[in-house]
Amino acid sequence: MEELTNRVEKLEEALARKSTNSSNSSKPPSSDGITKPPGKRRAQKGEAKRKPGGQKGHKGVTRDLFPEDQATSVEPLYPKKCKKCGASFPDSPPADILAPEPRRHQQIDIPPKSLIINEYQRHGCRCSCGTTTWAELPPEAVDGFGPRLVASLAYLTGCHRISRRGGHEIAETMLGLPISPASVCGVLDEVAEAVEDTYEELACALPDLPVVNGDESGWRVGAIMIWQWIFVASTFVVFRIGPRNSKTVAEMLGENFGGILCCDRLSAYLKAHKGVFQFCWAHLIRNFKGLADTSLTKDARDFSRWMLVETKRLFEIWHRFSGGDITRSELIKLSVPIRCRMVGCLKSKRSPRSPRFGLILVFSHLSGPS
Repeated sequence: MEELTNRVEKLEEALARKSTNSSNSSKPPSSDGITKPPGKRRAQKGEAKRKPGGQKGHKGVTRDLFPEDQATSVEPLYPKKCKKCGASFPDSPPADILAPEPRRHQQIDIPPKSLIINEYQRHGCRCSCGTTTWAELPPEAVDGFGPRLVASLAYLTGCHRISRRGGHEIAETMLGLPISPASVCGVLDEVAEAVEDTYEELACALPDLPVVNGDESGWRVGAIMIWQWIFVASTFVVFRIGPRNSKTVAEMLGENFGGILCCDRLSAYLKAHKGVFQFCWAHLIRNFKGLADTSLTKDARDFSRWMLVETKRLFEIWHRFSGGDITRSELIKLSVPIRCRMVGCLKSKRSPRSPRFGLILVFSHLSGPS
């Protein structure tokens, strides 16, 4: 009976975990499918349904106009007649009937296919010795493609995952530039070589920083899955393509990183770093919600609700600090009782039978919710 009971509990827990989604677990939103996540209350019969778009009272956001001196053309428009009585206005109304300021409206477009083509004609001079010497190109014109074109192709590829062939098609279709995919590859190699020293300088600075945020994401290239890592500092971000293991973390942060590492509790970080952690609060909150939604025992549900309440209190004082209402020393002082209650909850509710209960939280040197 005991064996069967344990088996039923495991099966029920596994079944409950199948109901997790991006709001109560580490699953990405794309895994939720097209159905609405469970738990959202739908309007009942007779109740007003929420209309799509901005809701009543929502402050709209409008695009700021460009300064008038940046406009390519300015066309003044005057009304033909009064909208009330129908009286006609002159084609060029005098200043005494004009409103103090016009209502400005701007239409923004991109120019048609156009390229800035700078041609350099290198002339040669024949010397009395019979040698012809040709003029040298200026250093900035040695390459066949200018810096703005090179930067644009690199931006599309590096930031928006446009393929080499896609960059070739965009240049040809939108700019009217006949460029081969091989030439796009050459342009990207040129950019990589140009930023190599800067990249190495930033990467070498990571091990000496007081706080670093780390994360990684799958990056599919054809049929191959590779991993793109990011290491975020206060003023810059370092990207790295590498395997999803502790070796990559150690290579970027060093063997003895002395700062605070902010991460999502991936085992690679825990294995590579032996110092202080600040675990991602978004992941922790989703874990607490997941326990509340999927756990079958009252003890587990009480634990998750307790932790969510304390987390809400912690974020309330954090927002007071970020809004300038309290100082950092006051933030730390107010967070002490909250942290003590959370640590006490972890110690009292830890269950050896449920590994999902064993959430390891580090609150030492708390720098605020990250």
